[in-house]
Amino acid sequence: MAVVILKHFDTWDKHAVDFGLKSWETFRNYPYALYATDVKFQPAYRPSGQFAEQNTYFSEKHKLYGYKLECSVAYPGIAVDLSSREPGSKSDVTLFLERKDVHMEMLQKNVKELEIENNGEGAAQHPIQWGVLVDKGYQGAEGIIRTIQPKRKPRGSELSRQDVARNRLVSSDRVLVENVFGRACMLWKAMYVTYKWSEVRYNMIDRICFALTNYHVSYMPLRNDDNVRYRSVLARYEYMADEAKQKRARSQKAYRLRRDDVLQHQLGRHPRDGTVSHRNVLLLTDAQHTMRRKPSCHKRFSFASNFMKIITFLLLISSQPEHFFYFFTMGILTKLSFSGLENIYYMFRVAPNEQSLKSLKLPFL
Repeated sequence: MAVVILKHFDTWDKHAVDFGLKSWETFRNYPYALYATDVKFQPAYRPSGQFAEQNTYFSEKHKLYGYKLECSVAYPGIAVDLSSREPGSKSDVTLFLERKDVHMEMLQKNVKELEIENNGEGAAQHPIQWGVLVDKGYQGAEGIIRTIQPKRKPRGSELSRQDVARNRLVSSDRVLVENVFGRACMLWKAMYVTYKWSEVRYNMIDRICFALTNYHVSYMPLRNDDNVRYRSVLARYEYMADEAKQKRARSQKAYRLRRDDVLQHQLGRHPRDGTVSHRNVLLLTDAQHTMRRKPSCHKRFSFASNFMKIITFLLLISSQPEHFFYFFTMGILTKLSFSGLENIYYMFRVAPNEQSLKSLKLPFL
């Protein structure tokens, strides 16, 4: 009996025999509704592959990767229909309309039921169908299937008192499907934790869990505590989404700080107090676009290089002692920089007389 739904999942006579369903047991406020339908979401690890393939499993509502399944629950709390797994990005109304053939077959009245007088909502548009209770996310499905759903608040205005009272009645009957979700999550941890197993096993695991939940509900009817448990599961999903968002924000902030440190170090100016001059800000903005290493024009030679330049400088002085004053002053003022030693080499090769030295426009001549 526990696995009855695995074989006879949409056989109403089988449900009536196994779970003691009575024909007069209907929803309190909408007796012409056959069952209530809602979508259950379960998070899962981000799938591998390209971004477009991964994005199909991301739910914009829950801000998590995962799967969805559509469940229909009849009074007094028996799951009578369960869809296969669907990616998390698919909306509830899209999933509902893709299975419209299944719903139209289950909601269709037989010959005896057509004799029953029915003047409820949607009876004029769908005279041969029973109603189905859904939430506000199924806007637009009423033209195909006889849906009973709360009315949304119009843009720029408020709902009337009658609409608010009607929405409360619809929600009080439709809450039955949420109670079933809460009972399933209470009994089976695999129904609400992050799904870790193979995707091909998801349908089998969920069908077994809902079949066992039906058996449990037949002995222990649903209560308001089941809805509270399901609300806590949804709050847990919201916390997981916020935690993932904060983790990503911290990672992006750390990346920006590391990038700014690298760029400032490449510019050769990295003050201890963290301030940057206006010139460095402009260079930093330009470097963020190029991300190239800018060579510093103020770098000094290493000790070994300076030692070799000193030896060369002494050899120049010894070869031309008459220009000792100029060579010595040039070395002191340029501090043996690369540009200064180029001038020394130039004087040694090209400027043997004082007139040529004056043509170099040295600061001391």
